Amino acid sequence: MIIRIISLILLSLIALTGCRKKLIPNTDDFTEYGWTVLENGNLEDAYNQFQDALTEDETNPDANNGLAWVFINMNEPDSALIYFNLGIFYATPNTAVHQELLAGRSFTNHVLGNYSSVILDGEALYLANANWGFSRDKTLTIEDIVLLLAMSQFVSNNFSQSLYWIQIIDPIFTASITTANGIASIATKIESLQLIYD
Repeated sequence: MIIRIISLILLSLIALTGCRKKLIPNTDDFTEYGWTVLENGNLEDAYNQFQDALTEDETNPDANNGLAWVFINMNEPDSALIYFNLGIFYATPNTAVHQELLAGRSFTNHVLGNYSSVILDGEALYLANANWGFSRDKTLTIEDIVLLLAMSQFVSNNFSQSLYWIQIIDPIFTASITTANGIASIATKIESLQLIYD
């Protein structure tokens, strides 16, 4: 009787362990966990998760996106730009990930002083989705991109375009683009908007 019970227990254990498959994380698992730990502020763990995702599939646009945002948080814009560029190369145009990559590259190029690139990416994002918001950080919205466009146009001495983008955020604002006082007014308005959207 005891031998029979032991045999049944052994057969049950063999059946249970034989049916269980080993779970192997894939690139999307690493990527999602990377975003989770990044949102919690753990940059080292997020870096490792996104690197693991890219080891599995270097063409994963969201893993490139995540790694780029890790580098932004580490104040390494040159490294961030590499991964934003890779992500955009691999991303399907006009998807949510593609739009997030455009936004990230806009912020990064602004930090690096590449204002013409900010304008190209920012305008492309605005045309694709005038209601854009970053799915991983609800504080980043299309208004932040519009403000980048206004600033980039201003430092490029294109005051009419700077005013145009300011008026997307504040339609009642007006200023002369042909006078020193008007241009100073645009600069002051940009500074006040920075206080709101930074």
